[in-house]
Amino acid sequence: MIHHLPPNCNMLAIDVRVFLDCIQPLMVNAAQHSAGGVVAVSLSVAEGLKSLTIDVQHNGGDIATSHYKRMIDVNGKVDLSTAESALGLTIACKAATLLGGQITLATSDHGVGSHATATFNDPICASSFPRVRPLKEKLVQLPQKFCRLTSESQTSSLGHYFGQYLSDSGWLESTEMKEAFMIVDYTPNLAQLYNTTWSIAADQVAICPVPENACFLDFQEERIRRQNNVLYVQGPFKNDIIEQALELADAILAEFRPFTLETKSCSMWGISTKSTTLLISPRSNNHPKTLLERPSMFPEKLQTELAKAVQTLHIQVTATVPTVEIHKPKIKPMSLLVDDNAVNLRLLEMYCTRRNIPYRSASDGQQAVELFSAALLFRNDLSSQQKSDERPFDLILMDLQMPVCNGFEATRQIRQLEREQGCESSALFIVTGQDSPDDRRGAEEAGADEFLVKPIGPKFLDTWVKKWFPDADI
Repeated sequence: MIHHLPPNCNMLAIDVRVFLDCIQPLMVNAAQHSAGGVVAVSLSVAEGLKSLTIDVQHNGGDIATSHYKRMIDVNGKVDLSTAESALGLTIACKAATLLGGQITLATSDHGVGSHATATFNDPICASSFPRVRPLKEKLVQLPQKFCRLTSESQTSSLGHYFGQYLSDSGWLESTEMKEAFMIVDYTPNLAQLYNTTWSIAADQVAICPVPENACFLDFQEERIRRQNNVLYVQGPFKNDIIEQALELADAILAEFRPFTLETKSCSMWGISTKSTTLLISPRSNNHPKTLLERPSMFPEKLQTELAKAVQTLHIQVTATVPTVEIHKPKIKPMSLLVDDNAVNLRLLEMYCTRRNIPYRSASDGQQAVELFSAALLFRNDLSSQQKSDERPFDLILMDLQMPVCNGFEATRQIRQLEREQGCESSALFIVTGQDSPDDRRGAEEAGADEFLVKPIGPKFLDTWVKKWFPDADI
């Protein structure tokens, strides 16, 4: 389910029960006739807020054109008098009428599958204030362009709809891989998929949408898995999953700045992966023996076949101009840890201790504000600086639900102190067990930079700290 809403609309007022009676039968009908295929549902509001449109499309390969022609009248509306009209479609049409809308059906351009459209006039729309920043503005590492690496399979339209979402969100589609991130079409031909992913440069990132019924890749009950610089995202694809994938892709690119071909280990969503140094001679077509030893999502019995497919690749190494390396001091971010739960606070303290990150702790928002304010005073008092190792906070990990002063209010007060003192803003991560649209909106309005949902592991936290402090040697 993907939303396409204009900038001045991110909320709708509608009778949800009747609306679901209208839309659900269309989705069920599409799912029943697209085994092994793709069902795409999109919600869009026209510019000017004149109409709300729900599109339900599928690419099922076993539906004859004549089947839909018998159900559709000359105006494209569903003909409820035909024997082919199912009870669900009858309910959908009547529910649409109650909401002042209508449903139309059409066959696809290829004569298979269908495209159902529910249209409602003059929807009641609203916008939050202040305006929520678009996702694209937050992802500073992702290139402005994306490139689709296509394949011929029944699920290749997943990449098409993913690209459509990116285009609607402001990214530009390019036919060139240079200066772009990749969208890889999934194919059950794993040798072809392996070949495609190995063609992606080591300093680029790719996202591969994987259908929910794919059985050849092991997601280990996760929705997003990382394999080197490729993110595999398993359906169903809703806005929040797509946004998480893009945020993780942005974090991966942050790891590559500056990019070095060194062995590095990372963890994403609780899954540990390792990127192995590639030592490839320009005159050799052989790949390193370590290729089969790296953690892989592919079944073990297919490793030999996939390795043979990789041997057909010809990787050309271009000599680089030697540069003078400037060694900068790697300063760990001074951190403020805020949580009223003693166990959670202790876990954050253990994380900082093991990463050699200096920290101070607070058990509620008021203590956090007081510690932050005191650190600012040390910055402005030269004599105090000489007597103490205290320094302003660079990173804040803030819980939401706390006594005395909650995370929203503490964040607002901290941002106000920064504005009053004219100092650079610290990186502030909300770390909470709450995850609702209101929580995320409240955190952003208060001035938080990231929103992380517990439980989080140390490797996962490493990724976000590296994004904001790439030179801290985390």
